[in-house]
Parts: sequence; structure tokens; C-alpha cells
Amino acid sequence: KILLARETRQPYPSSCGISFSLRELWRVNNALICHPITPSPTFGYCSFGPDEVLLERWCRGPLFVAPTAAAQTNKAALEAHFLAEWNDDIDATMATMHPDNPWQRIPALGVEVIGTRAVRDYYLARFANWPGPVMAHFDRVSVTDHAIFVEGNLKPQPGRQIDALAGPCVVVVDFRDGLVLGETVHGALARR
Repeated sequence: KILLARETRQPYPSSCGISFSLRELWRVNNALICHPITPSPTFGYCSFGPDEVLLERWCRGPLFVAPTAAAQTNKAALEAHFLAEWNDDIDATMATMHPDNPWQRIPALGVEVIGTRAVRDYYLARFANWPGPVMAHFDRVSVTDHAIFVEGNLKPQPGRQIDALAGPCVVVVDFRDGLVLGETVHGALARR
């Protein structure tokens, strides 16, 4: 176990050589306790359980969920999507996606992926190149009847394509019929 002072606001130490995840942090006596994560069989990142992908566990700031059935359904759908995606499970990930022209967009990188087959290929490449979550936590989340807005800071592993966006970002996840229709990552290219 590694204790981290709450004041550092770091979800894991960068020099310890062991991968840690926010899901492994618990607060005890105003300190954070980290536990090593379990490697996944597919790409060796980690494995997550259903309770470890809840928005309440990832959001450090305000979490707004509209008081409607559609918003509750979208929240559950995103958590199911995170569970599948962060565990590198392509079939389960695609089962959370709407079949009618889903998309993945990262405008700053020129990524515009549209269609079920293209999104499947995108996720397979994502699992291989930057598995697991790319944010240590979420700063603010707003859940509505049609979309979820996630604000935070991208902190991908260095040398990955998404590393060019390291820093503040907003991810907009659109929904249709209780399924993820598409994700758009809005962020600026990091200055080098």
C-alpha cells in the first residue's frame, strides 16, 4: 500500500513503477490509500468491476443527474460502456453502442470515425494503444436526457496518440434509445 497525502491531488505517484488507478483509492483519515490494479488478460492494463465505474466514484466535483428516467438510463448506459471499454471487451463495448451510425470524434486530432464497423476498429486500436481510462478522475459531470458532459484532464501514458491532447478536455457522450450513440472529445493540442 502507498499512502498519498490528499493535498497532492495526485491519483498515483509517477515514480513508483507500479500502475495505479483512481478506482483503487480510498480515503482513510484524510489520506488516500492506493492498491495495485489487476492486469487484464487482453492488453495488460487493469480490470474493473461494476462498482468501480460508477460516476459517483470518478467525479471529484459536481455530479448533476437530471431527475428524469432518460437521464438515469443514460447514466447506467455510460457506466456499462465504461465497464466494457475499460476492460478491453470489444463485444461488450459494442453492445453499449447504438447500431445506427455510432461515432467517435476527436476534432483536435482529426479523428472522425462513423459507422459500426469503423467504431469497432477504433476501439480495437484504442485498446491496443491506450487502454483503460485516460483521466485520473472527472472534475464535473452533467447527465441529461440526451447527453452526458464529462469535464476533466486527459492524462494518457506518454508516447500515445492521445498524449497530444494531455490537459483540460470535455467529453460529450450522446445517447439514443438508452445506448451510446457517439463520443466527442473536445480538447486543445498540448504545447510541446
